Amino acid sequence: MSTWHYVFGRVPEKYAKRYHDMKLKTNLNRTLAFSIYVIALQIILNILNMLKPSTGPNPGIMKYIILSLVTLSIGVVYLVLSILIKRKRITNPVIINCVPYSLLYCYVIIQLIFVSFNAQVEEGLNSYIIAIIITSFFIITSPIESAAIIVVAFITTLMLTLVHNQEANSLVFNSDIWANILIITVLCGYMSVVVHTMFINNFLNSEKLKESNVKLQEMASTDALTGIYNRRGFFDYLDKKYDQQPVSQGVFVVLMADVDFFKRYNDRNGHLEGDACLMKVAQTLKETLGKYDGAVARYGGEEFLGVFESGSIESALDIAEECRLAIENRNMTGKRVEGEENGPVTISVGLAFASEKQLIHIDGLIKYADENLYKAKESGRNRVVV
Repeated sequence: MSTWHYVFGRVPEKYAKRYHDMKLKTNLNRTLAFSIYVIALQIILNILNMLKPSTGPNPGIMKYIILSLVTLSIGVVYLVLSILIKRKRITNPVIINCVPYSLLYCYVIIQLIFVSFNAQVEEGLNSYIIAIIITSFFIITSPIESAAIIVVAFITTLMLTLVHNQEANSLVFNSDIWANILIITVLCGYMSVVVHTMFINNFLNSEKLKESNVKLQEMASTDALTGIYNRRGFFDYLDKKYDQQPVSQGVFVVLMADVDFFKRYNDRNGHLEGDACLMKVAQTLKETLGKYDGAVARYGGEEFLGVFESGSIESALDIAEECRLAIENRNMTGKRVEGEENGPVTISVGLAFASEKQLIHIDGLIKYADENLYKAKESGRNRVVV
């Protein structure tokens, strides 16, 4: 993504929705703050006007008072809308998206109406300055949108001031006024670009940091050789999802598997073949248990730990037997046992269960599954024991 695109308010497509949501949330917060600012400002101005010495009825003053009250009312309306949106009382996406930006346009329009009441250049310019500052700093718009508002505000202010000023030539040829207007316009336009670019860059940096943290978390919880959970990652997963939770229905199963005679296989065929064997066993267990929404981890060495849920103990035994047969049928052969040149690689499996409505105690189930695994080894290997 180039700097040019950043300046014009674009973000990579994969971040677009999250960027829009974050920008909208930020603008809603600013709308809330700006509404409070408008309300406080108008209250203070009205109090000051009331404290001024009375000079009799003045139509111009009455116009200002009416417009001030309108501005105050708009501030109250937007304050209420902002609070209702933040509390999720209003969920209509059209209203939610329109509130921050419509406030900006309303306020600019009100400032231009103030200008139309002025016959003095300085007062018109002051209103123009206020409108531009609000555009640049209170609401995060795209720089193109801010530039459009700046240009419209400038042209409208100039025309209104010319219309109301009897000495138009003095305005047109007043270099000080043009210099002030030009400086303010360029400065506020530049600040709009800077604010918007900083907002996008902060957002992108935040998203990239989140992605890096996710990748680091995945690396910390994944076994480097087999690509499945490592022991630490698997226990985090089990603690969050299952531990101390009641079994909703059926049975919760812990499966402990060990590759039979793996040390001999590794010694006779070499460590590279041994690593390849472990990777195949891991992926086979992952694919088989994955069909039943189960998960598996490398528990240590050639041992694997798996969990899954099943409707009954009988169906759980069938799934465990399916895992055992899937490994045996992978046709991973090699010199494993004395007198057997090309015997298939097999696994021994121990199971432990938690029945319906029982609390799941992961450590206890692993202990029982481990005991049953040793029974499977002692009774001849390549079998499932409960």
